[in-house]
Amino acid sequence: MFVDIGIYGLSSSGKSVLFDLLTGLPESGDRGKTRIGSVTVPDPRLDQLVNWYHSRKVTPIHLELHDPGLGHSEKSEDSLSDARLNLIRSFDIIALVVRCYESESVVHPEGTVNPSRDLDLLLTQLILADLEMIERRLVRIEESFRKLPKDDREAYEHEKQALQRIKQTLESESPWETTTLSDFEKKKVSHYSLFHMKRYVVVGNLGDCSASQDAAHWAALRESCQSHRIPCVGVNLKLELEMKDMDPSEAQEFRESMNLESESCRQLVKGLYDQLGMTTFYTAGEKESAARCVVQGTLAPQAAGTIHSDLERGFIRAEVFSFDDLVKAEGSEPKVKQLGCLRIEGKDYVVQDGDIVLIRFSA
Repeated sequence: MFVDIGIYGLSSSGKSVLFDLLTGLPESGDRGKTRIGSVTVPDPRLDQLVNWYHSRKVTPIHLELHDPGLGHSEKSEDSLSDARLNLIRSFDIIALVVRCYESESVVHPEGTVNPSRDLDLLLTQLILADLEMIERRLVRIEESFRKLPKDDREAYEHEKQALQRIKQTLESESPWETTTLSDFEKKKVSHYSLFHMKRYVVVGNLGDCSASQDAAHWAALRESCQSHRIPCVGVNLKLELEMKDMDPSEAQEFRESMNLESESCRQLVKGLYDQLGMTTFYTAGEKESAARCVVQGTLAPQAAGTIHSDLERGFIRAEVFSFDDLVKAEGSEPKVKQLGCLRIEGKDYVVQDGDIVLIRFSA
């Protein structure tokens, strides 16, 4: 299963280094094209399920990263262009890369290193792009109103009200607060792919955290992320890329000598996934054990649909127990049943993190 993530940031922030580090793909040489690569999310629970069930096939979760190219008409410093925004608008999850280190050899596009300012620049660009799109659409809705009979205006009215509420939020002092919308209203505006309705994680590109200035930059970014209520994870991207092929014990010793807060590439991927706030559930058996992810609050039929669309259409019930239940049962599914931990759940069940699920359905 793949989770698509668009990468965005100022020039020289480390976007491409993040992509190189996680995917291991070489530079293509064509900076005009978007690079796409994937990385497996480490999952000790899935590893344990494979051991318990002796699974012949393993299906982990993958992050699929998209590093937008510059575009053939763009300048290298034009990192906040409309073309880049259009490229990342299609992704529901966006990683914002922010530089947190001083370097005389790497010129900052704004002249100085200031992570809080840089994050605000990125977020402001996204807000302005949404406001421009909403305002254009509201004008078109007004034009349509004038051409339609009153009885045919209801659908437009719902869309108009939803867009107006989002616009009000974006123009407030807390533009990243969630705008309350009904499921119907969300569906009406979903095709606009508004940045306001996406999920974000900030990747702080760290320097030497033993240096007071670099440490202060990272602390400032974390504080700024907290005020915006956006999760963040920090890593020295360049150094981790250099250490990727080192012996793990030697790399860890070097990391500790540099007083680095971030750890290995594997742990960065796990941290990045964890910050997305997804719910991970599992299917397990001798044939295959698989990890699957859904947005928090997803109901059992929709979760079943991530396995196969037929399972959602014909959903009858879900037989569920938790990974922790299986641990208590020492990896024995029959013992899980003996302990009374197996539950029968219906269509209104909200899938929980760590659930192991068997779907019963009608063909």
